[in-house]
Amino acid sequence: PLVADLVVPAFLDADLAVDVQASTLPVRDGHVTPYAVSVRNLGVARALRTELTLRIDAMPAQVQGVTAPGWDCAAAVAVAGGSQVFCGRIEAMPAGAADALRIDVRAQRTAPIQKMGVRAQAATRSVDTNAANDADGAAVMVVGQPRWTQGG
Repeated sequence: PLVADLVVPAFLDADLAVDVQASTLPVRDGHVTPYAVSVRNLGVARALRTELTLRIDAMPAQVQGVTAPGWDCAAAVAVAGGSQVFCGRIEAMPAGAADALRIDVRAQRTAPIQKMGVRAQAATRSVDTNAANDADGAAVMVVGQPRWTQGG
């Protein structure tokens, strides 16, 4: 008799959960502020091809860097209203695993009331049993003299 043991992504029940944290204090124009992104697999199986898309309310030149051990992140690219960074986890994410990523962004005040935020959206090839917790975002208030009043 022939016995086969198949691993099919449809049977891999993962549950990615994303949390984004930012400073509760305002950041001054020209200063760099960090955002902390946590990605966890709350499911019972590993998450295959875990991906994270970061949407940043800043131009690519303002994105100072993404620190993401165990992840491969592309450079920031311009999109409508800001930047986007795409990250892929190098290996499958085990059940119960938690990863921490850091995004450093230089603040730029260009409006009377300026907020600068990061929104993170996770995805996997496995079955995500709770899609409601796959995204999160946080923002900081940018203060200081607005750029249009600085004479150039």
